[in-house]
Amino acid sequence: MSTDQDLPLVVLTGASGFLGSQTLDYLLKQNYRVLAPVRSLSRLSYQKARYANTHYAARIQYVEVPDQSVPSSFGNILTGAEAIIHNATVDPLAPAVAGEVPEKLITPVVDMASAIFLAALEVPSIKRFVYVGSSVSVVNGEILDGKKFTEEDWSEVSVEDAVRAGGGWLAYSVAKTLAEKKIWELTEERKPGFEVVVLNPPEIIGKSLHEVKEAKSISGLGAVGLKNLIDGKEATGISPASYGNFMAVGEALNLRELIYFPSDYNAALLWACTFTVYPYKSWSHMTEQYSNA
Repeated sequence: MSTDQDLPLVVLTGASGFLGSQTLDYLLKQNYRVLAPVRSLSRLSYQKARYANTHYAARIQYVEVPDQSVPSSFGNILTGAEAIIHNATVDPLAPAVAGEVPEKLITPVVDMASAIFLAALEVPSIKRFVYVGSSVSVVNGEILDGKKFTEEDWSEVSVEDAVRAGGGWLAYSVAKTLAEKKIWELTEERKPGFEVVVLNPPEIIGKSLHEVKEAKSISGLGAVGLKNLIDGKEATGISPASYGNFMAVGEALNLRELIYFPSDYNAALLWACTFTVYPYKSWSHMTEQYSNA
């Protein structure tokens, strides 16, 4: 008789964040066990409560790894995993004076991606490594006008640009670009025995499955506009034309939920610049699926 321990194991970093919580939920429902390295075990009460009285609780294991920028920090926790989804990143809006931007907002993102990749090389059971990149590694926010992009296209935003801007979107763009380049560089150098997949999604929206107590606690590159919207400083509702390219996450979204905001922050429409592998390829794909909702 098979048990939960017989289910394939996936390692998911950043599991307590917006995208990570969506990814965790999806993996559990697809009959995977999930091992989640987290910086602190003290911030998981909300997520643990979500699964406490379900059969999914036994499929989740949290392991505290305070410094995920060093390969040895992962020890033997990756043993037995079939796949790794590296979703953890650094909040691009975290406070940082100009001179601290590389140290606080860029280098940690590159080091975390490199560390878990190098740790994965020592685990024979791993079949696939997924790095959650971003479209900001490819484009610089310019009007695309039908241009087609390939793996040869990279953002040209520099570390110097990010320092001059004091962090924010430019720091995020540089960090995700350099981290992805590092993944491909290591892939070429080390020739891993597992598949390497990089995802470059656009802005991501969907219901929040992680704890959001108030508007000011929302993070992410779309945070300013979203906070203003929730606080009533902007007209309710958004459109893709207002904020750029979108990808929707979740299994039970409809257009009404995507346009109107309930008073409960935890059910509010959030977006973040991370990643997902979900049913929708783009805003237009999502609207096609729900055109009769």
